[in-house]
This record gives sequence, structure tokens and C-alpha cells, in this order.
Amino acid sequence: MNKRRNFNKIADKIGEKFPKHDEWGQDTHEDYFQFEYVWHVMLINQDAETRKYLEDRYRYLLSTVHGLGVLAVSSAISLMGTGLIGQFIPFQYTDFPFIIYLWAGLHS
Repeated sequence: MNKRRNFNKIADKIGEKFPKHDEWGQDTHEDYFQFEYVWHVMLINQDAETRKYLEDRYRYLLSTVHGLGVLAVSSAISLMGTGLIGQFIPFQYTDFPFIIYLWAGLHS
């Protein structure tokens, strides 16, 4: 959880309908769980079709974010590996197989 997240801004966007607990704003963890509770109650109060759509949409967005994170990490590891291999293997800039390997590593 992002401890710097300002839950007051989010609650203000929701408006007067957002139920704030008695100790609102004092503990970020409690505020986060309040949001989780409100989200869960909102889902329960929806009809089955709307609830299914919202759950599927949330699942899709979450998997997309995680997929992009994995892609970024694997690209960084690939780039570092290519750089390390380039440091320890003697090569000439005109060495054709190494240039192909380096190009493939940078574009993976």
C-alpha cells in the first residue's frame, strides 16, 4: 500500500455519500480498509450483471498492470545481462555475431 496516498482527496471526490469512520485521517491503514469495505458493500448492492462487469474490469486492469510490471523488470534484467556479457566476452565492434546478439538483447 502506498503510505503517501491521500485518501481524503479520494473521499472528497466520492462526496457526502462516502462513510468516514470516527478516526478518519489518523491512520492510513485504517483508511485503506475503509475504502475496501465501501468497495465491497457497493459491489454487493449491485445487480449480478453489473457486479460481474465491475469484477471482470477490475481483474483485467489489475492483470494488465502486473503484466506491464513484469515486462519492465524482465527487460531491465535482459539489458543488464547483455551488458554484463558484453563486458566479459572479448569482441570487436565488427564482430557480426556479437552485434546480432546485442541487437536481439536490446530489442527483446
